[in-house]
Amino acid sequence: MAREKMTREDRCRRILERLEAAEEPLSGALLAEELGVSRQAVVQDVEALRRSGRAVRSTPRGYRLEGGAVFSAVFAVRHGRGELLDELLSIVEAGGHVVDVQVEHPLYGSLTGSLDLRSREDVLRFVSRVEGGRAELLSALSDGVHLHRVEAPDGESLERVAAILRGKGYLLG
Repeated sequence: MAREKMTREDRCRRILERLEAAEEPLSGALLAEELGVSRQAVVQDVEALRRSGRAVRSTPRGYRLEGGAVFSAVFAVRHGRGELLDELLSIVEAGGHVVDVQVEHPLYGSLTGSLDLRSREDVLRFVSRVEGGRAELLSALSDGVHLHRVEAPDGESLERVAAILRGKGYLLG
């Protein structure tokens, strides 16, 4: 039996329902398969949701819906590749969510990479990919100096993250 063609409005409503119910990010490929459309159609639908005011975030593992009050801070840090695991675990174990990493490049300006690290498992998965891949960290472009946007459910968690990073000598300034 052929699948009935959905309108963009129908697809957007379905994507929103799926994101609201999901505990983990949903990949564009999964949503495309469920909706019977291309991955590019999902990208366009997500953009339509954003234009309508929905807070849909793209992460390396898929799309997720933002919700609730969140406190946010940007931490300027510096460390070598060998301290990557310790730095990221310090942040998430103190209650932070590492949203992204940013570096300033002399030619390209500001470069940002999405991370979406919320748990020890997320950090271990990310570090494993770093160690197993050929790609360099963005911080390699800036002598180890980089910025992390960190979110937390409260200001105390962000203060705890700052204190730990400062105590370990990673925090700049």
